[in-house]
Amino acid sequence: MAPIPRIAVASQAIKILAAALTRRSGIVAEIGGASVDTTSPPQVLDLRTYRCASGKRDEFVRLMAEGTVPMLRRDGIEVVSFGPSLHDDDHAYLIRFFESVEQRADQLARFYGSEEWRTSFDERVMSLIETYHVVVVAASPEVATAMSELGSAASG
Repeated sequence: MAPIPRIAVASQAIKILAAALTRRSGIVAEIGGASVDTTSPPQVLDLRTYRCASGKRDEFVRLMAEGTVPMLRRDGIEVVSFGPSLHDDDHAYLIRFFESVEQRADQLARFYGSEEWRTSFDERVMSLIETYHVVVVAASPEVATAMSELGSAASG
């Protein structure tokens, strides 16, 4: 499969995020012809961006792929997409889906408080990151699926 042009990926990502944000304000949105249900409790996307230490992004993404993302998934956390940013050599991202803000808080507290995280990953991961930012937005499972498919198409 040929890679999707970056402008198409960016355009689709903006549409998906706009749909997620309109859900937050109670407006019914459409994604690929499917309506997003705005009457259910707000499900959320957790969007993280990382500015990696100079020259460390590839190592960080490899550690995510081989260690932290499989651990997240084993712990029942839905990872929608992750990887290097397309705009420079220092940034990476992680997108996760949760059924609610409360579920997010509970699952992340367990994850980051676990013995495996503290002994195997915490220090290693933090040594590769200069800063990170988190944004949590209301979304639906359809949004998470569309973003996951978009991420697969962009990297494939």
